[in-house]
Order: sequence, then C-alpha cells, then structure tokens
Amino acid sequence: MISLYDELLELKKENNDNDKFLEFSAKLIPNIDKQTIIGIKIPVLRLYAKKLYKNNINKCIEFVNSLPHKYLEENIIHGFLVSLLCSDIHELFDYLDKFLPYVNNWSVTDTINSKMFKKHPELVRDKLKEYLKNEKPFVKRFAIVSYLQYFLDDNFREEDLILISKVDCNDYYVDMAKAWYYSFAFIKKYDITLNMFIDNKLNLTKFVYNKSIQKACESFRIEEEKKKYLKTLKI
Repeated sequence: MISLYDELLELKKENNDNDKFLEFSAKLIPNIDKQTIIGIKIPVLRLYAKKLYKNNINKCIEFVNSLPHKYLEENIIHGFLVSLLCSDIHELFDYLDKFLPYVNNWSVTDTINSKMFKKHPELVRDKLKEYLKNEKPFVKRFAIVSYLQYFLDDNFREEDLILISKVDCNDYYVDMAKAWYYSFAFIKKYDITLNMFIDNKLNLTKFVYNKSIQKACESFRIEEEKKKYLKTLKI
C-alpha cells in the first residue's frame, strides 16, 4: 500500500511543480523545521482528506492512530480527518486529546474545525477550559481560536473575555491568538469589549492589548469613527 507521505509527494507534483509555496510556508511558520514542510496548499489538503475518507476509511483510522507525524501537511490532514471520522462529540474529544499535544504550529491548530462544536456548545466550552490550562502552548492556542470561532455569537458570555485574559503562557503564538480573539470580540461585541479595554480592566500585557486594538482597526467590519477612538486607547 502506498504511504500517505508518498501520496502527498504525488499531490505536490500535481498541484505545484516547484518549491515556491514551501518557501512561503516556511516564512509563515518559522518555528518549525523547514525540512518538515512538503509545500501543499490548504484547500488541496482538505480535498485530499475528504477523498481519502470516502475511499479508504481504514487507512484514515490507521493514519490518525500513528502519532506523531513528521510533516506539517500530515498534521493538517490529521486535523481534517478527525472531524470526518468522529461520530459523536466524546469521540472527537478523545482524538483531540491524543493529537493536540503533538501540534507545534499555528497552521495546524487554526485549521482544525468540526461542525460538532456548534451542536454541543456546553460540552465544548468545558473541554476548551481544560485545554486553556494545558501546559502545551499550541493546545492553549487551539482553545483560544476555538473560542473565537464558536463563542463570539449566540453562545457568547462576557466572562469569556476575562477567561481568555487569564491564559498565562508567555508564548508569542498564544499571545497572538489572544489578540486575534479580542480583535474579533471588538467586531462582534464592540460595546462589551470596549468597556473591558478602557483602563485595561482585563490586565492584558502591553503587547496583547495593543495588538488587539491594531488588528481590530485593520478590519473593514468596524466603523472608522470607532477605529479612531480605539487608537486613542493604545498604551
């Protein structure tokens, strides 16, 4: 049987006959070894994962149970397959518990997405709180990005703003996730978030506080007058 890695090499040849995207990816994810990047775009990997799931589910199961993986693209595919393979939320949690500790970059954490998260908000909220306390920075990042994706609309709670502020890791990628989260909080819950930022009631670090405002001001979804005021709050 052809290995998944060999199939990815063929996939790269079919969709990208040079290493320009590899070099591009290496610059975006500088904290991992360039030698662990094959150089395949996310939409191509997502389509591959769907086809693999449809045509060879046994291979999918074997692959997700063979941790750790060496290559970035293998980990991205793992994240896609987990969402496809799981029949219930508890099975999904089990897969994530096993997989997330091996994740070492933002590209993987930020592409894991499951429709089941929307169907079980309270169970997911409890699991994410657990992940926020994990010692691994990219487990924390996954939780923060998941709060951004699933808990800034109907399931939003003001206490979430405080919860995220207390995530202490001193890691650049965690801090960037926090800033990204608060920038979206400004977009979707402007008044509540603004109140928390006035006088820095969340006690955020200068970096997270200012970066949150910067990223919010870069959004086209916030009115110019609001952006002007937000800029006056920078430390």
